[in-house]
Amino acid sequence: MKFFRKNLIDITIFILLQYFFITIILILLYTGGNFINNDATNYVWNLNYLSDLGRVFYFNENKNPFSFFYASSMWLVGIGTALYFYLVGSLVKKNRVKKSIIILGILSGLGYMLVGYYPVDLYLKQHISVGMLAFYSFFLAELLLIIFINKAKFPLIFYLTLLIVFLFIFRIILIFFIKNAGLEFETLLKLKTISQKILVYAQILVSTFILYSLKKRALYSGQ
Repeated sequence: MKFFRKNLIDITIFILLQYFFITIILILLYTGGNFINNDATNYVWNLNYLSDLGRVFYFNENKNPFSFFYASSMWLVGIGTALYFYLVGSLVKKNRVKKSIIILGILSGLGYMLVGYYPVDLYLKQHISVGMLAFYSFFLAELLLIIFINKAKFPLIFYLTLLIVFLFIFRIILIFFIKNAGLEFETLLKLKTISQKILVYAQILVSTFILYSLKKRALYSGQ
């Protein structure tokens, strides 16, 4: 327990970054097709969602031998997300806001864990629902953070968090407009899959950078 507390930031960084590396590996190993071409033998960045990596059965109906790895990675991301908001929430002075951020972080983390538990090909409705829980809980927690964090004291963390909030808002607006734009299915799919990857990978990488800056600040303060 003492080791865990002492190395909590490093542990959280590792937990979050593993998703980035696991998904890249799974993308390289993917042979399951997409919505446009079921027989495609490679992962197409602008036609496949990240959730396709966790399908139990590929589009071509073959068994996915790597679905467990994606699910496991999502479970870890859920834990990492809750830990992340526990750590950054401590920067907020108002106790009620701090608790709200942590609670939203736990809800977001739970949502990400359930995304792994409900594969998109077997439990589409549940997969979408828990994905929305993870998405909006994360967004609200980040929004509270930029409103109540001391911008003068933590400028880097403020602006990095603001970047994530802008990316969330951009994707929300994008999805809203393209639904009513009368676009062809393939064009619609490309916009959704590309914007999903930008947002998800930005969440992971920016969050880990924020945690790293927290660690450096703590080490500096301890000198």
